[in-house]
Amino acid sequence: MKIVRFIAKLFWKLHSDILLRNNSFKNIHKDEKCYLIGNGASLKYIDYTLLPKFKAIGTTYLLLDTRTKYLDIAYYIIPDTYIYYKYCYTPRLKKFTKNYKAIFFKEFIKKYKKINFFVHLSNYYALFQNPNNLNFYYDAESKNLKKGIDKNLYDITCPVQPLYGSLDIMLNIAKFMGFKEVILLGCDYLGDPVLQGHLYSNSEPFIENGDNLEYIDRIKEIAKNIDVTVILPENTKCNIFRYKSIKEYTGKVSNYRKNSDFISKENIDLLNLASRNKQLFM
Repeated sequence: MKIVRFIAKLFWKLHSDILLRNNSFKNIHKDEKCYLIGNGASLKYIDYTLLPKFKAIGTTYLLLDTRTKYLDIAYYIIPDTYIYYKYCYTPRLKKFTKNYKAIFFKEFIKKYKKINFFVHLSNYYALFQNPNNLNFYYDAESKNLKKGIDKNLYDITCPVQPLYGSLDIMLNIAKFMGFKEVILLGCDYLGDPVLQGHLYSNSEPFIENGDNLEYIDRIKEIAKNIDVTVILPENTKCNIFRYKSIKEYTGKVSNYRKNSDFISKENIDLLNLASRNKQLFM
């Protein structure tokens, strides 16, 4: 396995020139404010029509939500390596299976031509021809941080700091684009207590007390030099950033909505199929 990773690293290093295309995004939104929108279950309580109008960076399954028509999603992050290929390795099954998640992501890129998508460079050959709205990032191996590489490196024209999830990448790209302030929606893992569940989940959100310190510390480090406000459910706080409740930020808490209220039956069926194949949690 080490040999495979080494060969893959060398292979993608030969593609580093592709990242130089990201120069066009450098400081394109200097000193502006934007939303970073995750997939947390708290989004089920937010009325998007009440949100102040700023550009947004979304991620993963957010575009399944029909309410996003009220948002100005300009950029979209789909994390994970080799996520666009027809088959993928599913760790929970310990085998290769059909990649159901790729169906969503390819459709997003095809449908939303005005949104700039950012995906991991390992997906470069997943599409027969990469469309103009598809861009790439590449993250360095985590062991490099121990050698003194700047943890705040966010220049996406070259391999950046290790990025472990959607929020890592959204923060990184927001800083590269020059945004001075970000408002986090649906980023519930930053809350205390932590609200579990997802925007697309069949189940209702639930509180789970646990140790989330490693995640908190990582996000705090990545978010240096950018102003962060987290919007959280009632009776929840954030210990590292300024925070407001949903009611305080929007003026009211909307009624709880089930996933079927804003995601089509066809897409919920496909999500459930991906869940049965251990590719996500519903």
